Amino acid sequence: MCVRLDGLPLAIELAAARMKLLSPQALLARLDRPLNMLTGGARDVPARQQTLRNTIEWSYQLLDAREQRLFRWLSVFVSGCTLEAAEAICAGPDDEAGQVLDGVASLVDKSLLQRVEQTGGGSEEQDDQRLLMLETIREYGRETLIASGEGHAARQAHAGYFLHLAEEAEPALKGPLLVAWLERLEREHDNLRTALQWALESGSAEVALRLGIALERFWVVRGQRYEGLAFLQRALAGSAEVAATIRAKALLAAARLAFNQSNYDQGEILAQESLALFRELGDRRGIALSINRLGVAAWRRGDFRSARVLLEEDLTLFRELGDRDRVAWRFLGSWATRGGSPPR
Repeated sequence: MCVRLDGLPLAIELAAARMKLLSPQALLARLDRPLNMLTGGARDVPARQQTLRNTIEWSYQLLDAREQRLFRWLSVFVSGCTLEAAEAICAGPDDEAGQVLDGVASLVDKSLLQRVEQTGGGSEEQDDQRLLMLETIREYGRETLIASGEGHAARQAHAGYFLHLAEEAEPALKGPLLVAWLERLEREHDNLRTALQWALESGSAEVALRLGIALERFWVVRGQRYEGLAFLQRALAGSAEVAATIRAKALLAAARLAFNQSNYDQGEILAQESLALFRELGDRRGIALSINRLGVAAWRRGDFRSARVLLEEDLTLFRELGDRDRVAWRFLGSWATRGGSPPR
């Protein structure tokens, strides 16, 4: 319970008062919205100390208008953010260079925001500082963000930023910076989930599919295959109006996630759909990748004759495309046609 209340002395004191009626277990179950529960403090103290909401509101009202807006918008982040993200998303229309930095410093000084150390990153320029808002304070920030009418704009900007981050990470996950980018995406996993959820809830199917495509390798390597496939299935269900090139890539990503779960029936359906779209588009690389997925599925089913036909077809396509990496893997994968190890 202390962890859930961020260790805030007033919050713990107000929670203790509720134990006249509730057991600790029952109280903890009700603390998903602590601002609504933590009321009824002593009447002989100032009003700002009688409820947790009053305390935070008192601090909020001491901020100037620019700081209040920054505080509201920072509440859109989950599990914190980098200073770079805060500057990209939270800058107001009239803010000049450096004003978000000044505002962040002021919020840190007023204990409405914390600065914590982080390690690793996607590049040498990645800052080693992370900004964190305690969950109880963040709840109040979300309330004020919604009340101000800025909620949609803030979440849209948040999703756009993390879509850009995911798409920047996608090619890096296939190179020497793999570990650094995996760690960075792991730190932002809650923010990425929030962006994915917003895209689904708001009907932004293209954003949802592009996020899913970019995060496919992250989900596979970090063992988040079930989560990734469930998200892509939801996104694909409402994607009829999305460009065929994006839908085809999303179907291919979903097929890989399904095959990684040994769900070959579903994976083959998804791979066949992606193959059909790639054929319509004339995308030879997409065609080759889809055929490869089907060939691997056939191998895993023990249908080595079909696997050989499919994998030889994709080998021919990769040779024509000059993809030396895939050609090399196809030669290793030729063992699959004789019952050996599968291709990548």
